[in-house]
Amino acid sequence: MKIGVQLYTLRSLMENDLWGTLARLAEAGFRNVELAGLYDRPVEEWAEKLGEFGLKVSSSHTGINEVEGDLTDVLHVTKALGYSTLVCPWVPAEAYAGGWTALGKRLDAAGQKLAEHGIQYGYHNHSFEMVKVGLQTGLEQLFAASSGANVIAEVDAYWIHHGGGDPAAYIQNLAGRIPLVHFKDMAPEGHFTEVGDGVLDWDDIIESCRIAGVEHAIIENDSPRIDPLESVCRSREFLISKGLKD
Repeated sequence: MKIGVQLYTLRSLMENDLWGTLARLAEAGFRNVELAGLYDRPVEEWAEKLGEFGLKVSSSHTGINEVEGDLTDVLHVTKALGYSTLVCPWVPAEAYAGGWTALGKRLDAAGQKLAEHGIQYGYHNHSFEMVKVGLQTGLEQLFAASSGANVIAEVDAYWIHHGGGDPAAYIQNLAGRIPLVHFKDMAPEGHFTEVGDGVLDWDDIIESCRIAGVEHAIIENDSPRIDPLESVCRSREFLISKGLKD
């Protein structure tokens, strides 16, 4: 299981010094990143800089609206940067107003369309999907309504816990369709914190990831309370202590 970082965590630094921040990330030992936009820079420049820094793209956060229409730009970016996994990072309330099953089918159609080009599509949860509708949570209904071949899971451990669920159990239940997990911890007060500094049971989560075949442990902190680079480095050090590698 490879350690990576969701670049959204570093957005405050990247907005002011994009390439300098990525260089510092590489110097700190990171080798894998998950994209959250290109900051208005051409993809060719991204390819050059990532190669220079020795960084590889594991995946990118790409909204469902971006993949339901013309795929020319999406395909150009994925090919230029050498990755083949896109993840829907969030949906507004109107997207699931018709029910989670309907959204699951919509994601399935988008995933099938991308699969024809050798790209897999996935869904990243927050905690609003954890509300039960009948006997199942919305998240369970979404994945039940979609094929594992068309819609993979990117479970966010913090948000599962925040919604009252057991991250390790969710990860194991999605074995075979969960190549990515967001590693994000919760402080006792409820806010985001560095992995290993909060209340989540990481031994249990990491073991579940191994059982489920998770390939990428992606560090994320939506709102770091310390310097964002220091935040992800502290999380990385903890994960290395648990046997994970870059």
